[in-house]
Amino acid sequence: MVSENSAGANGKHLPTCSCQDCREERLKILKEQKPPSQVTICPRCKRKSLWFNTYNHVYECLNLECKATSTSPNDIAPGMPEPPPSRRPSPPIIPSARPNRKTKSSGGRVAAIIVVVVLVFGGLYAIGVNSNSPSSNAAIVKSPNTSSTTYSPVASSASSSTPTSLTPATTTKIPLTTIPPITYSTLTTTGIPPTTTTTIPVATYSGINPTTGKFGSYYLGLVLDNGSYVRDSYGNPVVLINNYNATNPTYSQLMSFLKQDPTDTLPYQTAFANQNLPNTWTGPVKNYVNLPLIQTDIQTNQPYPSVPRICADFAERLHNASEMAGINCGYVLVGLQGVIGGHALNAYQTTDKGLVYIDDTGATPALSSTGALPTTNYYGLSTTNDKEAYIQQGQQLGLIDINSAPSFVTDYVGYQSWVSLKAQFDSLIIQYNQLAAGQVTVSQDVYAKLQAIKAQQQALANQLGGFFLPMGIVTSFSVVWEGTWN
Repeated sequence: MVSENSAGANGKHLPTCSCQDCREERLKILKEQKPPSQVTICPRCKRKSLWFNTYNHVYECLNLECKATSTSPNDIAPGMPEPPPSRRPSPPIIPSARPNRKTKSSGGRVAAIIVVVVLVFGGLYAIGVNSNSPSSNAAIVKSPNTSSTTYSPVASSASSSTPTSLTPATTTKIPLTTIPPITYSTLTTTGIPPTTTTTIPVATYSGINPTTGKFGSYYLGLVLDNGSYVRDSYGNPVVLINNYNATNPTYSQLMSFLKQDPTDTLPYQTAFANQNLPNTWTGPVKNYVNLPLIQTDIQTNQPYPSVPRICADFAERLHNASEMAGINCGYVLVGLQGVIGGHALNAYQTTDKGLVYIDDTGATPALSSTGALPTTNYYGLSTTNDKEAYIQQGQQLGLIDINSAPSFVTDYVGYQSWVSLKAQFDSLIIQYNQLAAGQVTVSQDVYAKLQAIKAQQQALANQLGGFFLPMGIVTSFSVVWEGTWN
């Protein structure tokens, strides 16, 4: 049978042709190669006749009784199923001077089978009918479990002088060993016995989960600083109450929140500033957290701790108040040159002005005043202790009143601009005090100069807001956003 793409334009068979002659020609070439190349064992007929056609990249079995083809040997099914009837009509038989090799080889096999059958039956006949020598008859026995035929010897008389015909032996079925089936009291849908499972009860908590620190939409975190947990003024771990639903605010939203939050109005208590609290914690630090108290504060929307006393407490309380209000907040640890324990404040990632630091530790601003005139003028007063903080390594930790901070950029350049204006203001204070020093009354000319200086002072004071002294040189700082519980 010739394939559809067997003949090329010049009448010769193409390299991809899979007709019988081309297959036999390839098989002949492969047999002459030592060892044959591009040929493997065919998964279907188990013969080393699977050839890879490099022209069309198809594996072809050159065994004419198999003819398996596939793009991969793994796709050829094992076994030798009956080939489906061809969809193409058989080509007409064309006489040829060359004999058909398939017919020739088939005729040789038929002749060989006939010779073997004649010899076998001739031998059996000679054994079964020879009367001059003792022999045994062979009876045909059909095995009940196979389709093959075997022969069973049957005793015959040694003195019998006449041929004895073949007598069929009694057919006996060989009993099969019965394997009892495996039975189960209860079978699953897959036939596998059910596995006994033990349900581990899940611990439930009506309050804060001590293992995870979670409570409703809130979760707790502790503040680590160089491998040690930070304490508040009460000797307890600083606890950050975080809100899963909190988001980053705009700068305007942050300012509005700070102005209504009362944390900065609480007094700073210097007596607790430099306590040397003993380290009595053993085991997990979270075991020293007063969970019932914090749970009550969450449920009553009361920021924890309720009474802050030092900067660590103020930063802790403002963080927790912010999160309860739905605003993301960080806890900032600042190392200061020559200051034991450093300082603590807060951080906010605003959506429009970036990272903003806030210090709302209760404090009194440093005041500036004019000379000893009948009416003394004071500058630098502030109506709030909420301050925008400016942090840069190796520079002063600067503070600006939040009422004035929006006039300056939020990075350290903003604080440098404030310092420059403050220097101009201080220069005017010196000028004013020099003109008014020791005088109760002044001339009209001096009075006019004092009034001009005073007007400049007031304009600068309105820009500067409250005068808060810088905290010290920054040696290190880090932001803790959530803390760690485990």
